[in-house]
Amino acid sequence: MIQAGKIHRINGLKATWWLLLISVFAVSVGCKSTRRLGENEYLLKKNKLEIAGKPDIDSDELKDLIRQKPNRKTFLIWSMHLRLYNLGLGKNQEGKFKSWLRRIGEKPVIYDSTETAKTVEQMERFLFQHGYFKGTVKDSIIYNNQQDPKNFFSFLNPLRNKKKVILKYRVEPEEPYIVASLNYNFLDPRLENIFKKSTIKWIPIEGEKYDYKKLDDLRKQIATCFQNQGFFDFKKNYIKFRVDSAFGDHTVHINARILNPVKTEPNGEKVDQVHTRYRIDKIYIYPNYNIFQTNSFSDTIRLEKSSIIYNKPLRINPKLLPTKVFINKGLYIAQDITDTYKSLNDMGLYRSVNIDFEYQQPQTNNENELLDAYIYLNPLKRHTFSVETRLETRAYSGQNDENQNVTNFNFGVNGSVSLSRINAFKNGETLRLSLSGGLEPFFLSDSTNTDNFFNTVEFGPRLQLTFPRFLLPISQSKFAKSNRPQTQVTATYNLLKNDDFFRRATKLTFGYFWLETPQKLHRVTPIDISFVNAQLSNSLQDRLDALNNPFLNNTYSDQVILASSYIFTYRQIKSKNSNHGWYNRVKVEGAGNTFRGLAGLFNDNHRKASTYQLFGITYAQYLSVENDFRYYHYNRFDQTLATRLFIGAAKPLENLDALPFEKSFFAGGSNGIRAWQARTLGPGSYLDTNSFSGFLNRIGEIKIEGNVEYRFDLVSFLEAAIFLDAGNIWVFKERANREGTEFDTRFYNDLAIGTGFGLRLDFDFFIIRFDLGYPLRDPTLPENERWFYQEKTKYNSIVQRFNQRNNLSGDNAIRGYRSNLNFNIGIGYPF
Repeated sequence: MIQAGKIHRINGLKATWWLLLISVFAVSVGCKSTRRLGENEYLLKKNKLEIAGKPDIDSDELKDLIRQKPNRKTFLIWSMHLRLYNLGLGKNQEGKFKSWLRRIGEKPVIYDSTETAKTVEQMERFLFQHGYFKGTVKDSIIYNNQQDPKNFFSFLNPLRNKKKVILKYRVEPEEPYIVASLNYNFLDPRLENIFKKSTIKWIPIEGEKYDYKKLDDLRKQIATCFQNQGFFDFKKNYIKFRVDSAFGDHTVHINARILNPVKTEPNGEKVDQVHTRYRIDKIYIYPNYNIFQTNSFSDTIRLEKSSIIYNKPLRINPKLLPTKVFINKGLYIAQDITDTYKSLNDMGLYRSVNIDFEYQQPQTNNENELLDAYIYLNPLKRHTFSVETRLETRAYSGQNDENQNVTNFNFGVNGSVSLSRINAFKNGETLRLSLSGGLEPFFLSDSTNTDNFFNTVEFGPRLQLTFPRFLLPISQSKFAKSNRPQTQVTATYNLLKNDDFFRRATKLTFGYFWLETPQKLHRVTPIDISFVNAQLSNSLQDRLDALNNPFLNNTYSDQVILASSYIFTYRQIKSKNSNHGWYNRVKVEGAGNTFRGLAGLFNDNHRKASTYQLFGITYAQYLSVENDFRYYHYNRFDQTLATRLFIGAAKPLENLDALPFEKSFFAGGSNGIRAWQARTLGPGSYLDTNSFSGFLNRIGEIKIEGNVEYRFDLVSFLEAAIFLDAGNIWVFKERANREGTEFDTRFYNDLAIGTGFGLRLDFDFFIIRFDLGYPLRDPTLPENERWFYQEKTKYNSIVQRFNQRNNLSGDNAIRGYRSNLNFNIGIGYPF
């Protein structure tokens, strides 16, 4: 008999062995980090940056200028990679193992005064470029055998290493210079006229602190302005700034000169020319271009604004391509080129997109020079076949996420095969047929009797059709093509079977997707219909009958779900100039509300019934809101501090006083609170003292969860993480025999807290994750016994009385509480 809640558990004795092994490993590589240094060599222990006053200076940018950085730290304090490198040195350095240690390790960073001098020079240049013209930088060395005057406890360290130094940089910016005036001098009157009429909101310079970055951004902005006005050849190098700071009042006056191109005559004389303004004359589109078959384009279709040049067969509707091209006959506009690249790439039909321009025969009038545009499209293969396999535990929110192919069940192993056909109907559509299946440990009742760990089988086909436009009965011209609009229709059939539960689900969705900006994604799904047929085993039905809980009976009954939803996602990934990343996803979903309102309005008896049905089944009615926020901080050692806060609530309404099983929230699992298995935590402080089972009652209507994870590299392919998870699930209204499940203002007393350590095998294209979680605080235990270090006297007494009452002994008896490690396997990061 498999007891619920006992799978993947490692007892406290094994936990001790794990901690002992980790300690032995730490000691084994804990050799002295400076033992290989020469007589006059010092290991750089730390860089300190001190900025005088409170200037408007980004300290992170200054730190990036430091040329010598200390050896990387693991756990923020331990130079593991340096110690591994030292282990690979010695009298015999020829062995493969020692060579491997040196390769995965890191050479010691030895203090170099030359590098320090270069750092000081770069920092002073940085100050000058940001308006601190008289700023200075001073460096100093603190030897590790010296007492730090700012650290009272430094004299207490008798093992202070004399071969380490701390390098200190003191930055004294002084008063910054302010831009008093900015004047423009145009050598070409036409450019001056365009500039004055421009409606662009220019970057503010006057009255601001002098900053060369703002000047460079302004230069780019001015160049783009002219490129969008037909000046195809205009480059930012034609804009020069002259900065005058000779007035002695900490102000500068800037003169911007917009130069003309210079032509060199045969005799070597240089002559100023005027900038040429171009118009686009002809547009040629090659929809099946192949660089190795450039002479085979024999067919041409002439449209209103472009010509389609191709070789047979042409597998795309030629009228579709001009709708994806923003380039028009007339004045050359650089932004149209950018939008065309984005639009054509977003179709997902082409391996590459290239746009070239050719000059026509030069004219005498610089306002009428002509360009021809050539758009080369190299198509992808029309059919693709893929096979995917996964090891994963899924039970994060209990609700469908952005990936519509993800189900809500706790897979152990699963896989899928899929066949995709792009441009299915010659209008850019993508048709994808997939077949997926999986095995998982999924136990609903404590009477489950099986020797199979993977006791659950799930199987089903899925058909998805994506259109590269909105399917709406209105003109598409009302929507910006740059928003990459898509319409997606998906049909899914799913079978899930185990000893307790046989579930058949049919689902049809129809939705729209578009980008407001590259960071902002909108998803509207007006139609999301699910039909769920659930057949329960006798043991599970007997368990539900014994509980006599209408809430649970409705949850595990047949379901009809008529839902609509809206999802807004914001992503700000790590950029070149930032060490931060953001992610926020908001989802609002409602089901059954429109049908309930119409049913009440048109009821034959002109009164509201208690419930209404569709196809003989009481359909679900609820309103759900959830928010998933994540923040990432990265450092130069490929170490990441990842945080997440999830808050969700789903309120069942009058037609059905329970959420469907698929829409309920769950806690625990490899993507949630990892010290607990999926569906073994909550709701609230609820403890099922009638059976001590782990799964049947573990569903909720409210979920709050927070996670913090510190990720760092061990060796090239192996990463590690330390994490802290906290949260739980609750219900809005406490039902009979489910004490402690209701959400109230003291919800923090019901928070479960777990910590742990994980390893990740990084194979570039996917990551295999192993996490060991340990519960620090269990809210299901009695007060004063919830923390891991507290005695469990009262809880063990409850267990003892249960065993006596049910005549359980030996292996059949419920054991007293033991703090256990919970092992999780997953693919990819948990968040």
